[in-house]
Amino acid sequence: MFLEGISYTKGNTYTIKIIDSEDQKEIPGENILYGGFVDGISTESDVLMFRVYEPLSGRDGGVEVPRIYFVSGELNDYIPRTKKEACTLLDLAGAKQGYNLIFKIEEELLDPLAIKMAENPNQLTRGYTPTDPIKWIIGTNYFGMMNEAFDAIPDNMITDAVTGANMDTRYLAGFFDSMNELTITRFKPPVIDKQVRYWSVCVYQPLNALLYGWACARYNELQVDSDGYVTIIYSSPKHKPEGVCDPVNGVTGNCKYNWMHYGSKTPLSWIRQLVSNDNYKESLVNYKGNNYDAEALKAHMGEYYPKSWYCSKAEFKQRGLDCGKLPEELVTEIFPDIIAKCRLTCKSAYVTDWHKGECQECQEGYILVECEKKGMFWWKKYREACEKIYETECLENPKCEYNDVEIRREEC
Repeated sequence: MFLEGISYTKGNTYTIKIIDSEDQKEIPGENILYGGFVDGISTESDVLMFRVYEPLSGRDGGVEVPRIYFVSGELNDYIPRTKKEACTLLDLAGAKQGYNLIFKIEEELLDPLAIKMAENPNQLTRGYTPTDPIKWIIGTNYFGMMNEAFDAIPDNMITDAVTGANMDTRYLAGFFDSMNELTITRFKPPVIDKQVRYWSVCVYQPLNALLYGWACARYNELQVDSDGYVTIIYSSPKHKPEGVCDPVNGVTGNCKYNWMHYGSKTPLSWIRQLVSNDNYKESLVNYKGNNYDAEALKAHMGEYYPKSWYCSKAEFKQRGLDCGKLPEELVTEIFPDIIAKCRLTCKSAYVTDWHKGECQECQEGYILVECEKKGMFWWKKYREACEKIYETECLENPKCEYNDVEIRREEC
């Protein structure tokens, strides 16, 4: 619920009651979350998620993980004060503190894997087919969202059931093709404490566990243009443009655009909105259509819906936001007197898998740009980076082939 005048005060404490109740209007009181039933059907367990979005320090804000007590019977009955008492009462002897296990898995397994995935964002991935042009959808269901870029997801796994979202939370999700040097995204952000309580932009690794959060930038860390829009340029560090803000690493100041790391070879970005004001009609929470219908979602959100397109680093340096494969609605904005016909110069590139033996020739029509080597002696391996440059025919609206990068546009 969006409540005006509510702000954080250091030292605040909260007590939340979680009650299994089919009729959610049955029990009065404050800070009550209802569980035990989904659409009137009894469930065996409830999942409680404790999120920290704006920590004052470190990963957890310097506060302890919430303590959970079990209540037997009526609301005001005996409350166990120790874990041993709770286990005895509810026959849960031997229960583990799950959050300790989660942190251990993250720090010893997922964190090292995340670094490896981020260091090689350009390697091809079988089955990964992000849409082009880029679509933003509501990504509150994991398998439905993943199906937008991995079409091998079985149909029976795709539903509208939420994964991690709730009545106050929604996520815009967009998959990018990291074979493109830059992905540019531009949108009008909602106003904090007037339209939403919080918004942020994150990059996830969808193939590391079930969504590994690689990097996030909050609303007060992202640079806003003079016209009230946020522009984010995603890329690998190798192709990072000069003079951009790096909000994830605290680099702000005299810069116009924001930069975020692709994070993996299958980059997924989320734009998160929390607790919307009823007056914010374009809010994700107020959208009642198909979560995967990008056109309907764009019509609902208007200028708050992100516009994304691909570009090369060299072309961005020359043309700024005028570069790359522009969405159709941006062409008339940026080129109001667009020429009738033009010809494109395009670049196609690929990287092979690691293999034994010497470097091999590229596919027909491609030239070898780089031969990478790793390992020593019997463990030495090679892979090739190949590319080709070609021109399109002279057309009214020419396009490069799928996943290829436009590097020049000429009137013809």
